[in-house]
Order: sequence, then structure tokens, then C-alpha cells
Amino acid sequence: MTEIFLLSILGIFAILSGAIILNIMFNLTAIADGRDIEKRENIPSGKKTIYMFLSSLVAIFIFLYAGDLATSKKKEKYLVSSAAELLEEQKDIIGRLSRYSFSREYIESASQDIKVLSKVEEKFPRLRL
Repeated sequence: MTEIFLLSILGIFAILSGAIILNIMFNLTAIADGRDIEKRENIPSGKKTIYMFLSSLVAIFIFLYAGDLATSKKKEKYLVSSAAELLEEQKDIIGRLSRYSFSREYIESASQDIKVLSKVEEKFPRLRL
């Protein structure tokens, strides 16, 4: 999901830079045509344009970051709820795994319990902290 977030920011920058290039081309065309200078009075000043552009980038970044944060929270809720369900369903296996001892029997039974848990929850072997 983070990669999608970063790629969307890159796409927005590409669209904005394309819009800037088109704007420059249209302005150069207007200058080359010799349009009246009085018509250009309504065009915002350079600093105002830059501030508007930067504020739009900040707003877009904030919205994208908020969306990424909301998605991360949703995934976290899903993982916590599935872990709670797994703990509720497999109390005996979790209890055996929590009573750790340095013995060969424990290691063999723990490996069997982990295999059972991995069959119950297909994403269990790929979880990382």
C-alpha cells in the first residue's frame, strides 16, 4: 500500500509538471501573438501563483497521507481482530506454546502446533513484526 501511495504522489507530480509546461507554452503563444497587455492585468502575480501551487501540493499530500493512514488503521484493525479470533479458537495450542521449556519434546510439539496454526490461518507463516 505504501508503494501505491508513493506512486500516486509521483503521478500527481507528473500531471502538475505537464500542466505547468502547457501553461508556459500557452503564455509564450499569447506573447508571440501580441495580445493586448490590458488583458493580462487579471493574471495573478508570480508569487501568488507560486503560493497557490505550493498550497495545492501540500493539500494533495495531506489528503494522500490521510488516506494512507486510514488504510493502515483498517489493516491494523483486521490483523488485531483476526489475531483475537485465532487466540479464542486455539486457546489450548497458544497455552502450550506459552509454557516454553528447553526440552526436545516441547520443540517437537511446538513445531506441530505451529503447523496446525499455519493451516488455520493461511497468513500466519508470513507475519513479521
